[in-house]
Amino acid sequence: MKKFGFLALLLLLLVLVHPGTGYAGSAETHINLDGNDLKISKEAQVQIVNGSVMVPLRLVTEQLGYTVKWDNVTKTATIEQKGTTLKLIVNNAMAEASGKQVKLDNPPFLSGNTTLVPLRFVGEQTGTTVGWDNVTKTVYLTSPAPEIGGSDPEITVPDTSVTAPSDNGSNGNTATDGNTSTAAVTNLSFVDNKLIIAVNGSLTPNVFTMTDKDRIVVDLPNTSFG
Repeated sequence: MKKFGFLALLLLLLVLVHPGTGYAGSAETHINLDGNDLKISKEAQVQIVNGSVMVPLRLVTEQLGYTVKWDNVTKTATIEQKGTTLKLIVNNAMAEASGKQVKLDNPPFLSGNTTLVPLRFVGEQTGTTVGWDNVTKTVYLTSPAPEIGGSDPEITVPDTSVTAPSDNGSNGNTATDGNTSTAAVTNLSFVDNKLIIAVNGSLTPNVFTMTDKDRIVVDLPNTSFG
């Protein structure tokens, strides 16, 4: 009986001395950008800190077309693209976005040589649509809609500029005559009270309001999802 008690005590001491046994590695995580999985290193795995999803800064922002500069002395990361400048300092909960101070959900921190930052900050400051699937441990990123002037024009519909059609029983739902072209919707976003629809191809949208329930309808004739 004494021998059994001694063995149990020894086992307990081993567990206390090596609490990480059985949890050697964290679960593998994934980052998906515009339908493509990004290759991430072991030290750059997505982590959850205080309920906030933390992602590898350089990997994500460079894939979005930003340049990243790292100051090893001040532990500061500077991200730039087309006049947008973001600055983050390791262990500092305040970031700088184009000269303005922004409070982060959690301060950036180093995992090996990788700086992890809140996913929410990346989405808000780059215009990227972000999401997290806790079941598959996957971060989903959708690049912002391209600017006007490229091959994908943007159709901006302010929520106060739509005129209701006359009550002729059709609710205004009539496709534009002669529009036989085929276009594809490539992205949807809602920024500054504006619905932005990015399409590949040319089309004439039909915008109208409906009641019961009140809503604004944007009809895109001969258009499919990209």
